[in-house]
Amino acid sequence: MNAEELIYFIHIPKTGGSTMTNIIRDHFLPSEKLAYFHNEDDIQQKLKQVNLNEIKIIYGHYLFGIHEHIERPFSYFTLLRHPVERVISLYYYLKSIEGEPYEVYRKMTLDEFIEQKIEENIQTSYLSGNLSNPKLTKAMRNLRTYFEVVGTTEQFDETLYLLGKRYGWTKLCYERVNVTKSRPRMYFASEK
Repeated sequence: MNAEELIYFIHIPKTGGSTMTNIIRDHFLPSEKLAYFHNEDDIQQKLKQVNLNEIKIIYGHYLFGIHEHIERPFSYFTLLRHPVERVISLYYYLKSIEGEPYEVYRKMTLDEFIEQKIEENIQTSYLSGNLSNPKLTKAMRNLRTYFEVVGTTEQFDETLYLLGKRYGWTKLCYERVNVTKSRPRMYFASEK
């Protein structure tokens, strides 16, 4: 890894990113990492709060393209998940959250949730850099051009191995976090 290189981890919701975030926290000092969430933070304001020369990784829920705000060598990595698995996981996760805003999800069936198209094409949206008009071809081009490691939730251990090789990470033990306990396991026809 280039010492000047800035790593960007795009955490797509319900893909294993919370577990990955804990691994990131184990590898970097507080002054070397920056959490950024596109729906909560203004990137310019966030960047003014840190010493950009010390930052080694920016992680969180954000769209591709953040590298355009910082002039430094960079690389991206992310985790993807089977789209059906991700939507089912999101459904059970939203149902499990307490509070009035989430009551609507507790009343929905899985079929109703799917028909509502909650977070439709979210993986494509994040990777193409566009929430309102995601383009699969742009997302695929970005993955091929800018991402050093693209892992999957289903092959998390293998993804960690690749991240270790690419970035020199050695603390690769983990405990899964943010897993919805009430969610039933889904089986694909090929697994039976």
